[in-house]
Amino acid sequence: MQQRIARLVALVVVAGLSLWAAGPAAAGYEFHVDGANSEARYRVREELVGVALPGDAVGRTNWIAGTAVFDDEGRIVPELSAVRVNMATLQSDREQRDNYVRYTTLEASRWPYAVLVPVEIAGLPWPLPEEGSVPVTVVGDLTIRDVTQRVEWTGTASFEPGAMRIQARTQFTFAQFNLQQPRVPLVLSVEDVIRLEADIRFQLAEQ
Repeated sequence: MQQRIARLVALVVVAGLSLWAAGPAAAGYEFHVDGANSEARYRVREELVGVALPGDAVGRTNWIAGTAVFDDEGRIVPELSAVRVNMATLQSDREQRDNYVRYTTLEASRWPYAVLVPVEIAGLPWPLPEEGSVPVTVVGDLTIRDVTQRVEWTGTASFEPGAMRIQARTQFTFAQFNLQQPRVPLVLSVEDVIRLEADIRFQLAEQ
């Protein structure tokens, strides 16, 4: 009898450890960022010497990686989810601007990645459809350099079999992330608003 009880206890312990080790991802759905078909952008309004009208400085990169994990009820699992953008790879139409942004504004040699940890995605239908699109709001903790702030992104989620694409944008001031506004001779003025745009394709991981 004692042996049977001991065996039963051992089975319960093993089962519990297996569930704990598997965590939320085992019971939910895991998506990986498809970097080749994704893009992250910044936009900052600037006025340059010799240019009649102000325009947007736009930097972009597809060096993006990450994972989004959802539980069985369609809620994002922050502990297992993050999207990382390699800031050192941002490129615009001016090399001088890119060097300043990388080495002075972002200090990408010290902090090469911007990281977004989503904590809530409002408006996402569950189960995910295989076609169509819906408006969504993504709330997450964004880290740039050594500063983390909670930000809200608004945009659209579109669907295809086994994948979804989220296109969203947000904005904030340089001071919110302790970033230095560009001050160089060729730049007359820089607006104190940074607009970020994300166009991220997520591919369902093979189970």
